[in-house]
Amino acid sequence: MIMNLYRHMDRDKVQFDFLVHTTKHCFFDDEILKMGGQIYRAPYYKMYNALQYKKAVSALFRDNPQWSIIHGHLGSCACIYLREARKFGLFTIAHSHAIKFKDITLKELLYRGHAVLTRGVADYYMACSKQAGIDRYGKKIANGLYFSVLNNSIDSKEYDFNRNVRESIRKELNLSDDIFVMGHIGRMTAEKNHLFMLDVLKEVIQHESNVRLLFVGDGPLKDIITLKAKELGLDDYVIMTGVRRDVPKVLMAMDAFLFPSKNEGLGISLVEAQASGLKCLASEEGIPKEAKISDLVEFLPLAGGCSKWANRLLRIKGTTENSRHPMSNCVRESGYDIVETSQWLEHFYFESLGIKS
Repeated sequence: MIMNLYRHMDRDKVQFDFLVHTTKHCFFDDEILKMGGQIYRAPYYKMYNALQYKKAVSALFRDNPQWSIIHGHLGSCACIYLREARKFGLFTIAHSHAIKFKDITLKELLYRGHAVLTRGVADYYMACSKQAGIDRYGKKIANGLYFSVLNNSIDSKEYDFNRNVRESIRKELNLSDDIFVMGHIGRMTAEKNHLFMLDVLKEVIQHESNVRLLFVGDGPLKDIITLKAKELGLDDYVIMTGVRRDVPKVLMAMDAFLFPSKNEGLGISLVEAQASGLKCLASEEGIPKEAKISDLVEFLPLAGGCSKWANRLLRIKGTTENSRHPMSNCVRESGYDIVETSQWLEHFYFESLGIKS
């Protein structure tokens, strides 16, 4: 989402630098540098190194007087880096990307504690949905004057279905025309619920074997997901592409989109899938209703198990429900077009500094 905004900003007026918490060379690094941005690094925050982390970010703010705004997307340590930024007179924005997890774990409790500490630290508050704002900042802030929902927007024109592109990607992935492809785009983490999707696939192939499950993305649970697919005998039915830059094209190769997340601030992948004209199945429990911008989304419960999901997919496969129609107008009318969103944010930055854009 940040890269989408960055690509569509007028970079003669607004330039992004990035503070990351890893020493690894990451997926967007080369693109950032090519567009004029700089990448700065801080220690990964682990609570016990709070003092070390505070000193590191404070030094960065001191040594980079060219910065005017700190737009914070990492919630766990926002209470530290935003407070330090304000000491140097920087305008600060806290940005929430997630709602509360339903499962109460130690990690979740610690995150909620840090979220409470963020309240009152920033000059302004943003979130990808109203619920994500309420869960992190509380109702008083989320309903106040210093809060806005910033939609996780996309370049809607890129997602309009193209049959030639579909055929090209399916050929690349060795998918014949008659194979029904269920797809998912997302980082391989627990909240995205990849293991549940494997259970759904297992049930589907008991009735229909001419199907595939396409995973786009990478993450810490990749090995676990791969192992479970092997244990369930699904090796030949699962395709893992890793991270790809051509997400709009890959979506065109799919026939249905699965989004059974346990927890999402919004779920930008679900908006992308609708923009591509895909029939989408999403979890009732974990997806904010703002992510439904069309009739293509159907919410199903996770609590009832994978049977409902499998049966619904089989019905989609057996009908013409997966026919595709251009959706760019729907995306724009719903407020999820990146051009309009980036222009709004650019204007907001200047307005916050008391400067005419």
